[in-house]
Amino acid sequence: MSDASPPPPDLYDEANDPFGTGDTWEYALDYWPTEIRNAAALAAALALSRAMIAWRDGGPPAPLDIIKEALNASNAELCRTAVGTLPRVIHAREHPYDTLISLWESVRAPARAAMAWRASMICQNLTEAEQLDFRTRGLRDRSKVVRGHAASNAGTSLFAPALPLLQDIAANDPDKCVRGDAELARDLIDHGYHILKDDDDSDCVSFVVLSHTCLGIGTCYVGVSRAEVDRIGLEAAIARKKEEIDEESRDFDRFVESWSEGDEAPD
Repeated sequence: MSDASPPPPDLYDEANDPFGTGDTWEYALDYWPTEIRNAAALAAALALSRAMIAWRDGGPPAPLDIIKEALNASNAELCRTAVGTLPRVIHAREHPYDTLISLWESVRAPARAAMAWRASMICQNLTEAEQLDFRTRGLRDRSKVVRGHAASNAGTSLFAPALPLLQDIAANDPDKCVRGDAELARDLIDHGYHILKDDDDSDCVSFVVLSHTCLGIGTCYVGVSRAEVDRIGLEAAIARKKEEIDEESRDFDRFVESWSEGDEAPD
């Protein structure tokens, strides 16, 4: 048996990149005291960082009580950071989905909102039925913020199994903003764009589509002239604008790729 030491951890892999910036959990130990003033939240942040370092270096998975404390802490950045650990945390357990639901049911609304906002990331490697059940919990949550975030993520991730529920929420949710989020998500899933309710006298038709870049997927608010719509039709006008957006996204991706390879960023 070889007594050679194991290779050092990759400091830039997902397990050691709490902020998605290439900074490590060791960096987080120094960072949190400069950003968090609340003593309990700071203790939760340091405990999370130490648990993730120990896990990365061969120890047991980060304890769920530490994850829950970080999710419930009174610091939004810490909550978001804890949410980012959830795919690894739940799949380190024998029953990943049961673990996820146990956490969901034990945290406050701000944490559930953060989880709903990143549902597509959290749900990776879960079954479609489990994903639908998790998203349904968000869409039916008692908090309107959670419901709105759940609807937005369903739309940007084009999660078609949620379409019937989104249609119901768009028509019946008691909150106007949530109904709007659900309408947007429904339309993005159903036909790839959402027409904004413009004044009929306006010379522009405004709509929302998805923009895909190396940094992720987001909504893009754009418009086309009503004259162009009258000339070539709404579907063709939207398709043309989407192609322009996609080309801009490809240009951006090429810029990021060249910059990451050492080229100087333009002024």
